[in-house]
Amino acid sequence: MTMLSSMPTFGFLFIWISCQVSAVTFHQSSPHIVRESSEVHINCSHDDSALVVMLWYQHNWDNNSMTLIGYGYESSQTYEGQFEKQYKLTRRNAVEGALTIRKADLSHSAVYYCAASTQWCGLMLLPHSKPSACLVHVMCVCVCGFRTCFVGKKVFGVSVKEHKDSLQLSALKLQQFFMQLFISVNNYEPAYFGRGTKLTVLESGHSVTPPSVKVLPPSQKECRNKKDQKRKKTLVCVATGFYPDHVNVSWTVSGVGQNEGVATDSAAVREGKFYRITSRLRVPADVWFQPDNQFTCNVEFFNGTATTPYSDSINGETGGSDGGMSREKYLRVTQSAKLSYGVFMVKSCIYGAFVSFLVWKLQSSAGKQKK
Repeated sequence: MTMLSSMPTFGFLFIWISCQVSAVTFHQSSPHIVRESSEVHINCSHDDSALVVMLWYQHNWDNNSMTLIGYGYESSQTYEGQFEKQYKLTRRNAVEGALTIRKADLSHSAVYYCAASTQWCGLMLLPHSKPSACLVHVMCVCVCGFRTCFVGKKVFGVSVKEHKDSLQLSALKLQQFFMQLFISVNNYEPAYFGRGTKLTVLESGHSVTPPSVKVLPPSQKECRNKKDQKRKKTLVCVATGFYPDHVNVSWTVSGVGQNEGVATDSAAVREGKFYRITSRLRVPADVWFQPDNQFTCNVEFFNGTATTPYSDSINGETGGSDGGMSREKYLRVTQSAKLSYGVFMVKSCIYGAFVSFLVWKLQSSAGKQKK
């Protein structure tokens, strides 16, 4: 039993615990691009028959929320709220299931995650001042090494403090109860997630449009890296004019894939009817100052039926090295030096001639005076 001191409410915590499971391999459907009113099927399978509960979540990028649609065992399915009218959950067996969107509209554009667990945990809150009980589901999950708590229909951030055999969660928001809730349990039930299936419901009047890709060369005024004082060059890739936002961006240098020094926008940005995304590649200056090196930005665009690559490339520049200069700048400096030297020589000759003339004049004047 846990007491919530900040509100006149008492809660009872019921948690069912069983053995933990090892890593699980998931397979989910590829991305979908559909028109409004279409019926959409998203399949899911995994390789651990001990995970008897399958759960489905909708991740909405607009408000960054994760919403539980429903969950169930092989024989029965449970829906959250009014989702049964919009979705249908089915199970073929213990490791295979599907989510069906009965009639897709724009609000269904999101990423759908399939998860699996051994059991579903529940938290029962009994409000002191109300005769009816309020049931709120709680589940702790393990995703990529991080633990997250799902409360009710949405996911809320929690601070996690681990002890020897307990997990303490703080600052959970429970539906309309704004309170501090502290839960201590002896164990937790992990839920394992698939990679997700991205669904885009096309807007009216919009058609699938591929991206235009352009690679911009480094700035000549780029400074040294403040961390290691090494001279770097940054190339920028800009992909514009595409719809919808089903893109992946990568870089290659002379055909070799690059991971280090790559920074890509976390999501495409909407500009009017279309999307735009940028990616940056930072390389050592001596890599850029090799004209044989080809720098290519690859943008993979999914059009609803297939993924098509689009790319743009530029070559490195001649001359220059770490701490050096480009060939063009070198030529400008040397030409300027030659011109300055030539002017200096002309001035020296004129000055020498003038001095010689003065000496001759003085000698002539001295000779006439002696006579």
